[in-house]
Amino acid sequence: MAYRQRLGLDEITPLVGVFGFLKPYKRIAESLRAFRRLVRLEPWAKMILAGEAHPVLPLTPLIRGLDLQSNVRMLGFVPIEDFAGYMGACDIVLNLRYPTVGNPPAACCARWGWRRRCWCPTWARSGNCRTTSASRCRSMPPKRT
Repeated sequence: MAYRQRLGLDEITPLVGVFGFLKPYKRIAESLRAFRRLVRLEPWAKMILAGEAHPVLPLTPLIRGLDLQSNVRMLGFVPIEDFAGYMGACDIVLNLRYPTVGNPPAACCARWGWRRRCWCPTWARSGNCRTTSASRCRSMPPKRT
């Protein structure tokens, strides 16, 4: 609860998080557009972006253009001791990296260790991810072109 308090949130406010270096291949723009639809249904939902923004991904104008300024907070670089705390505060962690190297995303592995859910790409659900964590992993299909 301490990290939710740092964010000014109570325990019932829905919180979605994206973690790590915020690069375009993590499908953050797509996640923000999907989150905008969620906010239409749950106006109090919040999202945090924890990690350094990549220079080719203009997140601030995108967040403004989607009218999500009051729902999305960019935390920037987060020290490792706080990284896990913010991740643990989230109800849902998104890691939609595409392409992937075939293993489950590290953010999701951490969440599974805490017996929490994580949304990860379908193509990352292989090996141990599929067999040991399937009940805690929700998949999203690849982007259609």
